[in-house]
Amino acid sequence: MAEIAVKGEMWGVTDLDDETLQKAFIKPYKNLQQAFDAAREAKGPQARVLIIMNGSMSIPMLQ
Repeated sequence: MAEIAVKGEMWGVTDLDDETLQKAFIKPYKNLQQAFDAAREAKGPQARVLIIMNGSMSIPMLQ
């Protein structure tokens, strides 16, 4: 996740408290629509968004 945080930004939808997420460089949100809207606003309408279900169980590898 550290490598992802260096190359991009992460928005998290989870029950974890906001402070914990922020310490992991994840922007906390309480629902998917809010997170998606914030990502599009920050990155523009042509941005690519990756949604990882059960992200705590998955770690994507960028190539």
